[in-house]
Amino acid sequence: MGNLSRWPRRLAVVLGVAMTLTAATAVPAEARDHKRVLLLFDEDRTFPGLALVDRGIRSTLSAELDADIDFFSESMNLSQFHDEDYEEVLRDYYARKYQGRRPDLIVGVMGPALTFLLRHGEAIFKGVAIVFCGADAA
Repeated sequence: MGNLSRWPRRLAVVLGVAMTLTAATAVPAEARDHKRVLLLFDEDRTFPGLALVDRGIRSTLSAELDADIDFFSESMNLSQFHDEDYEEVLRDYYARKYQGRRPDLIVGVMGPALTFLLRHGEAIFKGVAIVFCGADAA
């Protein structure tokens, strides 16, 4: 698992690079100082461990980037909903919800959120940089 005190700094570097690349290619020069970041959690982000990750990502990005950042968070609640259609419902919901609020960066928190983004991210958020944290090596 490694040293937990170093993960925010490492995450900031990865996210900063992704946001810089996205800004340089997808956002007009005059709008580069305002960013939208979507944090996608596999479970309720108020769970103690996920709440720490949420605060860490927000505080690190806010401190390290010279940008005005709007954070959006989604809790997928995957352990509570096992219907085969649930993932499709989420896909359609997120596509509609963020249609007018395209994020500059999406962070998939934990493996199931990353899996969802790998399956549907490009269809919902075409061209948006996606990074992840908290997923195991598999």
